Amino acid sequence: MNMPVLRSHQGKEHHIIDYLRSFSIDTIIPEGLLSAAKLITLHKNNFLIMQNSRPLGIYLLVDGMLQISQYDKDGGNIIFTVQNALSVVGDLELFCDDCQHSTFSTVQALQASRVILFPEQALHTSGLNDARFLKFLCQHLAKKVFETSQNKVSMLLTASERLHRYLYIQSMIYGNSFQLIKRETLASMLGISVRQLTRALDNLNRAGMISHKNKSVVIHHAPDNL
Repeated sequence: MNMPVLRSHQGKEHHIIDYLRSFSIDTIIPEGLLSAAKLITLHKNNFLIMQNSRPLGIYLLVDGMLQISQYDKDGGNIIFTVQNALSVVGDLELFCDDCQHSTFSTVQALQASRVILFPEQALHTSGLNDARFLKFLCQHLAKKVFETSQNKVSMLLTASERLHRYLYIQSMIYGNSFQLIKRETLASMLGISVRQLTRALDNLNRAGMISHKNKSVVIHHAPDNL
């Protein structure tokens, strides 16, 4: 596996502040946590976290795209989700008493990305004592719970229905027109084969639900089962 090239920009706090300000969250980060934060650069295909490794803290994705997956005992890779900025990685492990100080998933950069690391010690001394920061983490945890519940519901749907539901939710986040992620990754997330995904895209396109060309998708109608 291609391990991460980590470029920590310690002592350059203004870079971190710029990213936080761009998402209007600079005022909710406690001073003690901010002073310990590190800005990390990942190249495409670098791994940020390996499954079952000891977590260093929580990561805030501020630029790029990360794939969250898990390897089963046979070496197969199950893709849970693809995260875009702004998202939090490592928050589940932070609040889990039964995870025994190990990470649940493997996190890999799908493109050049930047994350802010809030180290574990600083989280316990500063971050978890701040109500605004805790509310921020709770909001992101709630988002993950919602996405998980939606994925559970999707398992009862056909391939076309799963895809339509996923694309519509993406359009609510990124706008009516957006770019698809790699088909292999998307198919794994939806629990279908690449062939089923291709057929589902064609079906939705013919039905007028979406317009699809190359990697570009435009949503025309919401799914009935949402």
